[in-house]
Amino acid sequence: ATPGSENYAFNMGISGDRIEHILYRILPKSAGGLGQLDAPQLNPDYMVVMLGINNSWAAEDPVADSIFEGVHVALRALHARKPHSRIVLQSLLPTNDVAKNRDVVGIVNQRLVKLASSPEFSGFTRYLDLYPAFTDAAGMQIPHYFTDGLHPNQVGYSVWRDQLLAFLKTERAASLRSTPTK
Repeated sequence: ATPGSENYAFNMGISGDRIEHILYRILPKSAGGLGQLDAPQLNPDYMVVMLGINNSWAAEDPVADSIFEGVHVALRALHARKPHSRIVLQSLLPTNDVAKNRDVVGIVNQRLVKLASSPEFSGFTRYLDLYPAFTDAAGMQIPHYFTDGLHPNQVGYSVWRDQLLAFLKTERAASLRSTPTK
């Protein structure tokens, strides 16, 4: 493999986690958090982020605004903790609830595209739109990619993996092209 092309992962995802739980887990121990990013040897090239859908249950109102602002705060916190890492901000996946997709998921995803390209984040954040890979021609969730209408199954995770690996390959190639030679 080409140096830097390996895909080692440290998965911090926990089923049911809300944005506030993630913020607590990444907050340094010295500040009262769990400090899951405290280890100095933990210096990822990329932090791959998908968060927010769990905040659509028992949600603050307006839901889309609350989720978007939570993601915004989480990205700031991640960048502050690991400023040399690049962030891959992934879209929310479609649910099996048409109204939730229209009123929450679609709105949040549109805002995330703009957030990733905003002056605050564009230098270190790229947006990966997974939503289309999980919907059919009519824009409906592909049910056989999910276990329960929300969480991907083995087939869904394979789709996700393939999208992410292709994206990372493209990002790494672009990064190499933009790195000045000595």
